[in-house]
Amino acid sequence: MVGRSEEQRFISDAIADPARPGVLVAGRPGVGKTRLIHEVLRTTHGHHYERITASESVRPLPFGAFAQLLPSNLDEVDQVDLLSVLGQQLRNRAEGRPTVLAVDDVHLLDGLSAGFIDYLAARGLATVLLTLRSGSPIPDALSRLCRSGDIPRLELQALSRSEFDEMLERALDGIIDNVSLERMWEATRGNVLFARELIADVLEAGELRQLHGVWRWAGGVGRAPRLQEAIAARLDGLQEPGRRFLEVLSVGEPLSLATAEQFAADDVLIELERRGLIVVGGEEAPSIRFSHPLFGEVLRADMPSLLHRHINQQLAHLLRRETARAPADVLKLAVLWQGSGETVDPTILAEAAQIANRLSDHPLAEKLATDSLQQKTTFAAQLELAWSLLSQHRFEAAAELLPPLIGNEPDDDAREHLADALLQATGLGLGRVDDALALMAEIERSAVGLTTRVLIRCHRATLHTFVSQYEEAIELGMSAIRAADDDRVFVRTLTSVASSLTMIGKTDEALSLTEAGLACALRVREELPRAPNWAVSSRCTALAFGGRVPEALELLDFALSSSGQPPEQRTVANVYRARFLLLEGKAGSAARSLKEAALGLRAEPSYGSWCFALLAEAEALLGHQDAAAAARSESLALRANERLTVFVDERRALAWVDAQEGRLTDAMAELWAAADMALERSQRCFELIILNDLLRLGESGAAARTQQLCGVVEGLFGRAVSLHAQAVVSKRGMDLERAASSFATIGLSLMASELWAAASAAYGRERLQARSTKAAKKSYENADLCEGAKTRPAAWPDQVEPLSRRQREVAVLAAQGATNVEIAHALSLSVRTVESHLYAAFAKLGLTARDELSTALAGPRD
Repeated sequence: MVGRSEEQRFISDAIADPARPGVLVAGRPGVGKTRLIHEVLRTTHGHHYERITASESVRPLPFGAFAQLLPSNLDEVDQVDLLSVLGQQLRNRAEGRPTVLAVDDVHLLDGLSAGFIDYLAARGLATVLLTLRSGSPIPDALSRLCRSGDIPRLELQALSRSEFDEMLERALDGIIDNVSLERMWEATRGNVLFARELIADVLEAGELRQLHGVWRWAGGVGRAPRLQEAIAARLDGLQEPGRRFLEVLSVGEPLSLATAEQFAADDVLIELERRGLIVVGGEEAPSIRFSHPLFGEVLRADMPSLLHRHINQQLAHLLRRETARAPADVLKLAVLWQGSGETVDPTILAEAAQIANRLSDHPLAEKLATDSLQQKTTFAAQLELAWSLLSQHRFEAAAELLPPLIGNEPDDDAREHLADALLQATGLGLGRVDDALALMAEIERSAVGLTTRVLIRCHRATLHTFVSQYEEAIELGMSAIRAADDDRVFVRTLTSVASSLTMIGKTDEALSLTEAGLACALRVREELPRAPNWAVSSRCTALAFGGRVPEALELLDFALSSSGQPPEQRTVANVYRARFLLLEGKAGSAARSLKEAALGLRAEPSYGSWCFALLAEAEALLGHQDAAAAARSESLALRANERLTVFVDERRALAWVDAQEGRLTDAMAELWAAADMALERSQRCFELIILNDLLRLGESGAAARTQQLCGVVEGLFGRAVSLHAQAVVSKRGMDLERAASSFATIGLSLMASELWAAASAAYGRERLQARSTKAAKKSYENADLCEGAKTRPAAWPDQVEPLSRRQREVAVLAAQGATNVEIAHALSLSVRTVESHLYAAFAKLGLTARDELSTALAGPRD
C-alpha cells in the first residue's frame, strides 16, 4: 500500500468512530480502491465484516448484490418489514460485534440494494465502505448521504511515479533498473491493477528476470492471461465494428482521424471514446490513440497472424499514397510494409533505420538496415547497420563495416557521421585508438566544407581525451573553436576540452567553458541529438571535481529524469552519478546506480571494468566483503585497455577493497602506484583524490606531495584537501576540525566524518573534553548521511600513539575477530611476527586484552 498511508488512516478512523456512517472511495479503474479497503479491513480487529461486489450481471435482480443475506422464507416477509428483516439477518451474523459492510462498485447496484445500504448507514447498524468508479453516477438511494457529507467522498488518485517505483520494488523485493521502471510506467500509466497483473504475467513467462541482483524487463507483453482477463472486462459488451477498429488501432497506433474514418463509422468512434477506450488528440491534425497503452499490447498479442498481416497491408497501402511524410510516418511505413509480407523499397528501409537509431531502437534499426542491404548495398544502409551494432556493444562487427565506406561518402554530412561511428566503434569500443585516429584524419582531409573538417577534428580530440592525451585534445579542440564560429563545434568540443582541463586541474577554466554549454546544446539538438548529454557530462565532471558535487548530482539527476534519454547514455551517466555519490560518501545509492549500469556494461570494454571497480568500492564501504570481492573479480576480468582515462580511478577504487579487508599495506602500495600513474599522465585531479585517500588511510608521507599539488589543482576540493594535509602533519585538533568543516561544507560527508572523529581524538589528547565531545557529535551527524558506509579506522590510532602500518593492519584484523593464524595467512606473515606486532600495539594503545581492541580502534564514531 505504498503512498496510501493517509487514505488508510482516514478509513480506519471512520471505522473506529461510531458517529461516522462510512466512507465513499472513488477513483478510476485500477487505482486500487478495492485493495485499499481490503487492506484496512485486514488490519482492523474486533469487527464483523461483510464484503459485497455489485456487477452488471446481478443488477437486474432485486437485492441481487445481497443474495447472501436474504432469508430462506423471503416470500413470507411483508414488504414493509423487508429492510428490518435484512438488518436483523446482518446483526445475527455479527454475533454482537460492530459491523463493517464493504461494497465494491456501488454504481452497479440495483435500487433496493442501494436503499438497504442507506438504511444501515442512517440507523448506525453498520459502517459502510463503498467504492465508486469516477465519472459514474451514485445510486439515487445513496445520493442524500453523500451530498450531505455524512459519508465523505475520498477521491483516490493514481500513484505518483516515485510511489509507483517504490511499489514495484517492494513487490519484487529488489532493485529494478530504471529503463524497466520507465517501461512499466509507460505500459501501465501507474494503474495498480494492470501493474500487478503485468508483473505476474511477465514473471511467469520469464520475461522479467533478476540479473546480477537487478530486475530487468526487456518490454513487450506477449500472451499475458491475467492482464488479458483484466482488460477483457473493459471490452465487455463491445460490438464487432468497435472491436475490429481497435484491432486496426493496435497495429497502427496512432491513426489520423482521416485514416480512422476509413475503418469505422462516426458512431462507432464516438461510442469507443464514450467508453473511455480511445482518446482523440491534436487540434490541427487530430489523431486517435488508446486511452491506455496496454489495450493495444493485449489485442496484438491475441490477434491471429493472418489478420495482423492483412491490417499491415491495409495501413501500409494508405501510407504509401502520402507524398509528404514526417520521420515518424517513414518509420511506421517501413514497419507496416515489412509486416505485410510484401517487398519493401530499400531506400525507405535505410531511411527508417536511421530514424530508429536516432530513437535508440537499435534492434529495429538493425533489422531494417539488414533488410535494405539484402536488396541493395548502399552507403546509408551499411552505415546505419554499423550504428545499430555499435550501439548494442557489438563493436567488432560494426568496425568491419566502416572502413570500406571511406571514399564513398555522398556528402559532408555522411563524412561526419562516418567519422563519429569510427570514434565510437573502433576508438572507444575496441580501444584501437591509433587506427581510429588515422581513419578519421583521412576522412577529414576529404571533407569539402570547413565546418565538417572542424567537427571531425572534434571527434579526434575526444579520442585523445579518452586515452589521457590532454594537451593534444585541448590543442585540437581549441583550434576547432577558433576555426569555426558554430554552436555544433562548440558543443562537440566540450567533451574533449572541458574534460581535459578538469583532469589537468584547471577546473575553473572548465567551469567557465561549460557555463553556456547546455543552452548551446539545446539549440543544436535537432542536428546533434547527443549534444545535451555532451554538455551535461562535461559540466557535471567540472563541477564534481571542482568540489561542487551536490550541484553536479542535481544537474545529472535532472538530465536522467528527462524523457527520451537513450538507454546507452543513461547507463554511462549512472556510472558517473555513482562516482559522484561515492565522493559524498553515499555508498548505498552509488551501489544501486552501479548495479543498474552493470547490466548494460558487461560487454562494454570502455567503462565496464571501471563500473565494477566502483561497485567493489561501494560494497566494501558498506561492509559487504563477499559482494566487493565478486565485483572486483568482474572488474579485473573486463579490464582491456589501461590507456583509458578512468583506469587510474579504477585502480584507486580497487585499493579500497584491500583497505576495507584490513590489507592496508597492499592498499597503500596500490594507491601510491595509481598516484604515480596519474602524475605521469597529467591527471592531476585524479592524483589529488588518490593522495587524499592515502591521507585518509593514515599515510602522513603523502602530505608534502599533496600540499604541492593543491597549488596546481583549482577548486573547492583542492582547498579542502590542502587543509587535510596540514592537519595530518600538525595532528592538532583545531586543524583537523578546520579540515572536517571544509569537507562538510562541500557535501563530502564520509571524509568529514572521518576527520571529525580524528579531531575528537586529538582534542581528547589535548585535554579539551568539551571540544572532543562536540567533534564526536559532528562525526556522528556526518556519518548518518552516508547510508551505512564506514571506513576502517586506520588513522585514529595515530591520534593516541603512532602505530606502524603493520601494527595497525594486525590490530584491525584482530579487532574483527581474526585469530593469529588467520592474520598471518591474510598478511603473509609468520604467526610469531603477528604476535610481536600485537604485543607492540597493545603496549602503545595501553591495552591488556584482545577484546579491548575494537573499542580502542573505533574512535568516537562507534
